[in-house]
Amino acid sequence: MFVSRKLGSIRLIHDPQGQISPAPESRVAIPPAPVLDVRAIDTEIGSKSHLRAAFSSLAILSDCLSLALSLAMTGYWHHAVLSGSVSLLTLPTILPPYLVVATSLRAFSGPVLLSWRTAIKRSLFALSICIGTLTISAGFLVSDARQLLLNLGILLVTAAVLLALFRGLHVRYATRRLGGSLQSVVELRDGVPPSGTQFSIDTSHFFDPRRPNPFSLSELAAAIGRADRIVLRCPAERRSAWAQVLAAMHVQAEIVLPEFNGFAPLCGNFYGSERTLIIATGRLSFQGRALKRLFDIVSSAGALVLLAPLLFIVAIAIKIDSPGPVLFRQPRIGRQNKLFCMLKFRTMATASCDPTGICSTARNDPRITRTGGFLRRTSIDELPQLLNVLRGEMSIVGPRPHAINSTVEDRLFWDADRKYWMRHGCKPGLTGLAQVRGLRGATDCMKDLVDRVEADLSYLHSYSFWNDLVIIALTLRVLVGKKAY
Repeated sequence: MFVSRKLGSIRLIHDPQGQISPAPESRVAIPPAPVLDVRAIDTEIGSKSHLRAAFSSLAILSDCLSLALSLAMTGYWHHAVLSGSVSLLTLPTILPPYLVVATSLRAFSGPVLLSWRTAIKRSLFALSICIGTLTISAGFLVSDARQLLLNLGILLVTAAVLLALFRGLHVRYATRRLGGSLQSVVELRDGVPPSGTQFSIDTSHFFDPRRPNPFSLSELAAAIGRADRIVLRCPAERRSAWAQVLAAMHVQAEIVLPEFNGFAPLCGNFYGSERTLIIATGRLSFQGRALKRLFDIVSSAGALVLLAPLLFIVAIAIKIDSPGPVLFRQPRIGRQNKLFCMLKFRTMATASCDPTGICSTARNDPRITRTGGFLRRTSIDELPQLLNVLRGEMSIVGPRPHAINSTVEDRLFWDADRKYWMRHGCKPGLTGLAQVRGLRGATDCMKDLVDRVEADLSYLHSYSFWNDLVIIALTLRVLVGKKAY
């Protein structure tokens, strides 16, 4: 079964009144006044990371319930509730050490979610270690060790039966919900026959890895969606180009190598019975992404509430100063090179706005209005991007998003620096490491772009939540400066 998909995932809504001079041949040909319809880039493939986290938590609750019932049954059968010799047999003395040992044995994640035998093996091993520790302690802590040992034996048998029962139900339910796999997989085919997998997409008619551009990359990102694993089939001569593209997508990506099926290289994986070579992995873990997203939601929502009076005053000032909309919308390059519509307060006359980003803003730019000049110098024009953060298109901290036609020395950014696409491994941010290093404003020379890309890649490679907090604090120093115009 193959999924038939319409991969024209980016729709541009044109303003028939827009008048923009033709772009040079080296730039991306874009119709006048485009507005990106972000609703058109949804995908059918989602990540299973949330389901894996939910079933890991459910496995912990299942084992806790098993141990609690086992202790209750042991005490009831031997009338040990009032017996001092079994004071060690309580939930506080059994459960914490069991959870510590079981977690170290990975009894709540990975293959245990889909394998009943693996789950039981690791759970019983953890329980045996706890029971063994209590058995050794019995001779030193209680006077009636014989009675305690008998109860420990019955607890072990009872807990083993209940663990097997509850874990069996858990694995059965998890297998059905996860579709028999811990990861969602998308197979990309570059003009080669399909392998018979369910989600198989032929990229040859909409993407060329040797000549990527923001629109084709955004379409590829929409095809990939939030899949946990990407498997690529392509001709041998195109593997190098694909490896660079998928490394820039920052997802777990593998290339099928049929010639290696006869032996097993040390660095690789399997896709069915075929050998694959891992060429890229995601930068942030599920926990890291969850913490970052939670911080983004709380901080952006709180900032919008606190700044509501200021935003209202700015909107009125813009309307009084010049006719036209309050907000300026522009397609920008986001996470995994997917396009999104970034919001800013309009700082130029409506007829002079440049949604394509062909003409960069210069110092004392005549297109900027009086109100717009103040908003740019104080960085207030960036505040509507809090809505982008709340919608999940941006983050508080991350590489700043660029316009699709941004140039340096008459060369498009991605033509000027081959590492440019690599900077989009996480959501773009309101601020970033490049900004706190003073790398903002116009890109007049190649060094300006190279320094920004290096700063963005450094942020990705050394990401931590605490670094984000430091960057936010340091951003206060550069909100107003000579490079803000």
